Amino acid sequence: MAAARGIRFRRLLSPDALASLVSSGADGAAVVASLVTHSTTFAAKTAHSQAKYIARKAAKHDLHLRVRPPSAAALAAVYLAKAPTKTLGLRADGLGLLLAHADVRAGTAPLLLDEVTGLLVAAAAERLGGLGAALHLFSGGCPPGVEIAHMATGWAGAPAGALAAITHVPLWLLARVGADEEGDHLPLSYVHHEVYVPEPPPPAEPAAAAALATRKRVRADRRAARPSRAAVKARLRAGGTGLAVATRREPVGLVRALLPHLAPSAGIAVYGPYVQPMARLAAALRSCGAVTAVAMVETAVARHQVAPGRTHPEMSDGGVGGYVVTAIKVATD
Repeated sequence: MAAARGIRFRRLLSPDALASLVSSGADGAAVVASLVTHSTTFAAKTAHSQAKYIARKAAKHDLHLRVRPPSAAALAAVYLAKAPTKTLGLRADGLGLLLAHADVRAGTAPLLLDEVTGLLVAAAAERLGGLGAALHLFSGGCPPGVEIAHMATGWAGAPAGALAAITHVPLWLLARVGADEEGDHLPLSYVHHEVYVPEPPPPAEPAAAAALATRKRVRADRRAARPSRAAVKARLRAGGTGLAVATRREPVGLVRALLPHLAPSAGIAVYGPYVQPMARLAAALRSCGAVTAVAMVETAVARHQVAPGRTHPEMSDGGVGGYVVTAIKVATD
């Protein structure tokens, strides 16, 4: 009760009067100005406290929306704030570190392994700008959801053909790179072999039947647009110009399987949210004769509050944002 009396004493504008002011159509600036005018303690505050008070009330009553292009950096910030588990807590600075050490840029042919909902694929497509040919390696029968990649490359201002520079390749194909097989001339399939599954009878309604036929045609067109298995094998034999990995799994086995498919001088960058698996990867690479310049980086960011005489780190800011292991592939005899 005492706290409630204190609130009424500090603010002369009652909740009913505030609601009436908002419903009358007053804009946010007018609402904030009214709150300041009716505050009994505002004049006694310091200039810094007054600015904080106004900013706090403006954040509640004077909202502004800004439309931003869905860049990979912007989407990384959104997912970090709203659904960090989907991207393993990968921030924009860690993403930039991955792309830089893996030498992902226009005209290159990097290998990607993305387990962060397509954030790495989106950033690579943005860097390539439709000029290059990246191979996105995945496990399972079909590529995992790359929703972020479609967001970042599906808007009107995105580079033309940005996502077309990414080819999804199943990991099981790595074991068959050196073999010439029947069917290599056909478009790449995501499964080991086609399994016959009887199709259900077509729906009786004409509209449903037409929709089903459209979906089948779209799937057939997408499959026909894939490169042939022989072309993908040739690119893997030539070696990727870099390797960028973002995974929650044990990375040692993955990197060992991918090392033979990298060209000499290819940059390697692996991101993981936990220190122990990344430390094991760094130790394994240091004992490997096929790489050099092994390093492990802990990505962290510290935001600062900047005000006259009050510059200091924010007290409630996040800390570690994951770990990145980097190396360079070297030629071996």
